[in-house]
Amino acid sequence: MKKIIFFCIIFNNIAHAESPCSSQVTESTLYLTNDNLNIPCLEVPIGDGSSVAYQAYLKKVPNEDNELLFSLTNVLPVDNNSPKTTTKPNIANTDLCQDFADTYPTTKGSTPPGSKWLYQLQAASIPFINKSNFDILTLDYSRDGTDNQRYSKADIDSLHANNKVVLAYLSIGEAEEYRYYFDNQWVAKNAKSTTSQPTTKAPCWLGLTNEQWYGNYKTQYWSETWQQILIGYLDKVIDAGYDGVYLDITDAYEYWSDKDNAEGFSLEIFYIAKRMMNLVKRIAYHARVVRGKSNFYIFPQNGELILEFDRDNSYLETISGIGIEDLFYDETEQVSDDITGERLDFINKIKQAGKKVLLVDYLDDGSGYQGKNKARIDDFREKAFDEGFIPYVGISDRALDTLHIIKGIQE
Repeated sequence: MKKIIFFCIIFNNIAHAESPCSSQVTESTLYLTNDNLNIPCLEVPIGDGSSVAYQAYLKKVPNEDNELLFSLTNVLPVDNNSPKTTTKPNIANTDLCQDFADTYPTTKGSTPPGSKWLYQLQAASIPFINKSNFDILTLDYSRDGTDNQRYSKADIDSLHANNKVVLAYLSIGEAEEYRYYFDNQWVAKNAKSTTSQPTTKAPCWLGLTNEQWYGNYKTQYWSETWQQILIGYLDKVIDAGYDGVYLDITDAYEYWSDKDNAEGFSLEIFYIAKRMMNLVKRIAYHARVVRGKSNFYIFPQNGELILEFDRDNSYLETISGIGIEDLFYDETEQVSDDITGERLDFINKIKQAGKKVLLVDYLDDGSGYQGKNKARIDDFREKAFDEGFIPYVGISDRALDTLHIIKGIQE
């Protein structure tokens, strides 16, 4: 009789010298195809602080109700001599076991009122915003990203008193070193890098730094430890009175499915996309059901191509809308029609489901509403309105650190 298992994997940082896997094998890449999962080294704690190191082979079990089931076909000790190793893992770097089949119920997402969007993540002034006509706001949880400078409930209440819907920015695919949850001992510069990278003190879910945004680090977002951090952050947002969250780096599944990501392993895109959709569903479920905020808004940013893997439309049903960057312009350069067209196929599916599309292109070069800059701004806004989207003209430095007013156009 074939044994069906809900398989739990502990992803250890392969750079840890104390890890049985790092000491027993030189190749630590996971090979995941549509039918098979081959794991060169799998560590299983045995209760006394030590671990067993195995090589595992699994085969996918056809199951229409659950596509993430595997059957165990073969397990071999890594050292080929003994089923055990007495090497003790660093417990601080051992992740909680994550169930491949873990899932969360779908909650229905409503879309907010409003037609003028503000996107500002640094140094936002609540009094200035209250005097503006913007009625949908994406703000950071804090003036400078730190917990000490977080906006108070009174701040958010004042925005509500001026008929503003307030979404809190929350990165779910990357960790940011200026946030309250981050320990600076997790990262350091080394001889091979000009930027900080995770050390042996880092939790195993912490990945490499984002080369375009130093201080932001990729996360194994399926990690239970990381997800608990996000839920704690979400509770702070809810307690402060925000109406919803604006979820960044939802396209991280593309990074972790890339064999050239330099992390030491990659996963098949279907399964890793499923994990991202499940995380978004978990965030929605916690806010709407656990915390009782039934109308809590969920806006992922980008990652619209994930709908290709949303075969039961549960992700589409869960979200309230989507935020989109760089659809028509990549800073001051026009995006090709082919790229825009491919993205619109998925974005319009969200719009047709009755969800709002918030669109920001960073095309304003700061020269004022005149000449070529005016032509770009007018073209962008016309295209956005033609598609039924809500546009925001961003400044080309992408800093999102000003209340960007264009008199008569964006105010």
